[in-house]
Amino acid sequence: MKNSNYNFCATFTNISHEYFQIDLHQKSINKAFLQVAKKMLLSDELESKILSNTLYKALFFDEEHNLRTLLSQIHHHLKEPYTLENFLSNYFYIILNHYVKSFYGHRLGWKRISRFSSAIENFIDWSQTIDYRIEDESNLLSPEEQAIANLEIIREKKVKITVLNTYRGVPIQYKASVVHTTQNSVFLKTHPIQEAAAKEQGAIYILGNAPLEYDLFAQTKPVRYKGHILLELKEFNILKNSLFQRQSIRVQPKLQVQLQLQYDKLNYKVQLFDISLGGLAIITTQRLAIEKYASLKIKIPNTLFGKEASFNATLIQSSRFEESEKYHFNLNLTTSQETLLSRYITKQQNEIIQDLKRWV
Repeated sequence: MKNSNYNFCATFTNISHEYFQIDLHQKSINKAFLQVAKKMLLSDELESKILSNTLYKALFFDEEHNLRTLLSQIHHHLKEPYTLENFLSNYFYIILNHYVKSFYGHRLGWKRISRFSSAIENFIDWSQTIDYRIEDESNLLSPEEQAIANLEIIREKKVKITVLNTYRGVPIQYKASVVHTTQNSVFLKTHPIQEAAAKEQGAIYILGNAPLEYDLFAQTKPVRYKGHILLELKEFNILKNSLFQRQSIRVQPKLQVQLQLQYDKLNYKVQLFDISLGGLAIITTQRLAIEKYASLKIKIPNTLFGKEASFNATLIQSSRFEESEKYHFNLNLTTSQETLLSRYITKQQNEIIQDLKRWV
């Protein structure tokens, strides 16, 4: 049910007057929530900030937040012996006090104050009709709502987040600022190279750091906002398992490179997919008769390093696709081989970054 279906909501969204603009009082209204929450709720500071901000938008801007679920979450965190009526009454006492003060010295009459006071009473009465045993069993905030609420806290605190893309196997990672949030999207300002990588990938990762509990993944598109190019993020997904942080860069060759695998008197010709200091991946249309964790030798032609090279390797993973197979190997490198591979990867990385700068 939308908030506009409740009569009290129409009053809440129209309480502003020339001496009291509700959008300029978000800080004091959220402070009222946090003041009461500190005494009556078991929630931590982060949870309280998310709730206070979401309730402010739901009550006074009729945004798409379900009041039942918000009240249910407050109810769920109440300390003994407090009730939801206690909490809401104290919350609105503070807000109403700010509101009444805005009338001092002005000839605005009592009607606005009376309407707001009646709406508060009706809202609290309505809150007592909800069966919170049922509400508590439902998801209180969707993952997307939770993600946007957390990013709004980051915007308010003016702290930066870390974002990540992968371009041709090279991780692109810079800091970004949250510029603006709406009920279903977030706008980021980030490094031009990150912007180009995100545009190419059509998506971006946000690495989890307080108040973000988990990494996030979102669809992106560049948009113009107040004269600046920003990334608009939508369709958020919370990644409960953190992103695998590669210790080394994986690069893909520009041209196809054919490798030779030697295992148990068998020889396979396969195509190199990508390579790093830690290992390499190959693709092939045939299934290889190689057991997981088997040791083998990989021969690489001179087209990759300028000279032929041979590496000892271990198969660690394989996966199947409709028309091909992909195999991942760990490389057991000598010191000279590590130097050779490091020089190649650094050269490829620089070329890939230069290629990405064409889009900046």
